[in-house]
Amino acid sequence: MSIADNVHSDVFGGKTTYGSSGETMGNLLTLKAGATNINTAVGGDTQTASGKADGNTLTVESGAKANKAIGGQAKAGAAEKNTVAVSGAVTEAVGGDTNGTASANQVNIAGGTVNAAIGGRGSTANGNSVAATEGTLQTATGGVSLTGDATDNVVRLAEKASVTEVYGAKAERDALRNRGEVLGSSAQTASIKKVAVSGAKHALLAAPAGTALAASLAAGSSAMTIVGAQAGRTAAENTVAVSRAVTGDIIGAISTSGDAVRNNVLVSADITGDVLGSQAAGSASGNTIRIENATVTGNVTGGKGAATENNTIALSGAAVTGTVSGGTAGSTGNTLAVYYNAARPTSEIQDFTNVENLHFYLGSDVSSTTPTLLQLGVMNKDITNLHVGVGVQGSAKVLAKDDVISLMKVAKGGKLTMPDTMANDATGMQGVSLLYEFSLAKQGEDELVAKVLKAGINAKTKSLTETRAGMAGFLNRGSDLLVGSGLDSMKAVTRKRGEEDSYSLWAAMDKGLFRAHTGSYVDTNGYNLAVGWAREFDRQEGKFLLSPFVEYGKGSYDSYLDDGTHGSGHVNYLGVGLLGRFEQESGLWAESAIRIGSSWSDYGGSLAEGIHTRYDERASYFSTSLGLGRTFADKAGDRTDVYLRYFYTRQSAAEATLSTGETYEFGATDSSRARLGLSYTHRDSDRSEIRAGVAYEFEFDGKATASFQGYDTASPSLYGGSYLVELAYRFAPKDSRLSYDWHVAGWQGKREGISGGVQVNWAF
Repeated sequence: MSIADNVHSDVFGGKTTYGSSGETMGNLLTLKAGATNINTAVGGDTQTASGKADGNTLTVESGAKANKAIGGQAKAGAAEKNTVAVSGAVTEAVGGDTNGTASANQVNIAGGTVNAAIGGRGSTANGNSVAATEGTLQTATGGVSLTGDATDNVVRLAEKASVTEVYGAKAERDALRNRGEVLGSSAQTASIKKVAVSGAKHALLAAPAGTALAASLAAGSSAMTIVGAQAGRTAAENTVAVSRAVTGDIIGAISTSGDAVRNNVLVSADITGDVLGSQAAGSASGNTIRIENATVTGNVTGGKGAATENNTIALSGAAVTGTVSGGTAGSTGNTLAVYYNAARPTSEIQDFTNVENLHFYLGSDVSSTTPTLLQLGVMNKDITNLHVGVGVQGSAKVLAKDDVISLMKVAKGGKLTMPDTMANDATGMQGVSLLYEFSLAKQGEDELVAKVLKAGINAKTKSLTETRAGMAGFLNRGSDLLVGSGLDSMKAVTRKRGEEDSYSLWAAMDKGLFRAHTGSYVDTNGYNLAVGWAREFDRQEGKFLLSPFVEYGKGSYDSYLDDGTHGSGHVNYLGVGLLGRFEQESGLWAESAIRIGSSWSDYGGSLAEGIHTRYDERASYFSTSLGLGRTFADKAGDRTDVYLRYFYTRQSAAEATLSTGETYEFGATDSSRARLGLSYTHRDSDRSEIRAGVAYEFEFDGKATASFQGYDTASPSLYGGSYLVELAYRFAPKDSRLSYDWHVAGWQGKREGISGGVQVNWAF
């Protein structure tokens, strides 16, 4: 339906007025350029008691004017998936409007002027959105909740959209996981005064959901105040991100009567004004401010409130003309962290107060010639009672013994006061890999320096190589599957079929939980699968059984060092191979298998307090096995097998970069095993049999190695002996191509665990 004149002041694409639950769905209404005096335009309207407005669309084209533009409107029922598209002039545009639930409604603005744009408005507002690519807006709000919660609403604004105020959501109760995305360039002329959304998501920063409003902004350059959250009660875990120059104050969150805690402020553009982590009547603690490649003409404060503890202010290539303060109510747990920045090596501030911890983090190319990391504007500074520490970023070059790094200076001609000897209270760690011992001392009267005394590998890095040991053990289980239930399945399908020189499909799978003692230990839980096409050749010399196959393994693992360090992740492999067996009438037999493929794994764990490390790694593998044995059969059909098997598996060398920046070289992992065993098979009937076996296996290698910048980690190893006990049962119904197998195996010693499986074999 299209309207191109002003015959009616109120227009509807569809409307339901009778009944108690009438629905208005899928209506289309367009206001053309001639419609310039419309009071209310609604894509679809239902005024029944609990009716639903769903999937209606209203378009306001360029040149058209309306006071109210509503995609879908309901009295008390749901308003869902309605849309308003605006290129004209609208006082208020609402995607979905109801006293009930408003969800998944949209307002899309491609030009024109809009005084207020609201994605969805209702008793609760969920998943609504406002998007503007061009045009002028006064206020944009993703969702408005009249009496309840507003969740998962979003506002997206492009650089040509001029906006005054932006709200991801407004709610009477909680506003959770809402987002505000304001993307622009210096050409934007918008005056964006405030962005208030919950659970904001910026292009560079994902923020957690908060109990109040949160903000994310790439702002214009006019005067404004940006507040991440303002709440009467708790304002927590909100985020403000500013990537455009702003004149005005930046505040992570405000609570007028409660706490404002764990809020975040990220500044990467020049600010003319103050930066504040949070402001509260109660606690303003646990906030984080990061200023990177930016100048702040004002003060920077972690928290302003009745209690201000555990706030962190991080500077990286920053300049602050005022004072940096951890909080207004004391220094307990507050940290000033200074990071090396290659573009702007020296951060400059006038002074700092109410800080308990002063930490310096050295970067990728820091050396004795690097400019000082922090320059103060004050003449005199006393750091006697501070906890000073030095850390090194993971991607940095290894520092040499006796290297001297300039950490901080006061103004020229001033004096730095500190003890003659000061302990390094930080970890002194490069990423999570190298442990440095620094001495902290005063150089001259005005400079704090750190001198490298020694460096060594972190013993916890052994955890990184446990993944490789766990993968080696997991690949070995693939070999065990082939010579166990794999061979049983092959023989079952070929001999059940009874047709010489024809291929038969077989499959085998094991599911198990194993522990490998590696000097610590790795628990692996997963399944191994092999599928192949077997063919039997009956020749004068004996019977040949040959099968190409595809194999796959998928599992998870947990590794533990003796000190309790825990690593975890996933192990997977995919490959192909060839399996063959030769049997003579005398009972002598020989078998061999070759496997090649690719393995991949990941790791996650904490190798330093408060630092979670992860990596992904991929490698190729090659495996072969050889078995020799003899079968002794009695007249009743029972069989005794004595065998010796040898297994070799090589996992290729690989390189992986940790999330903390270090690049590790993992050496090739070789596993070399020999197994001596005995099994007894009792033929219960013509169609069933049961087998029991015992074996002893010894691993000659299985060592996993890794190094970082010439430092070798401790190496876990699978070396050692293990005992195997196995039990299997097979049943083949008469005159059927099906056979059924059940098997279980238990290990003790270097390898501990149990595996088993049930499978159905079908001789096609």
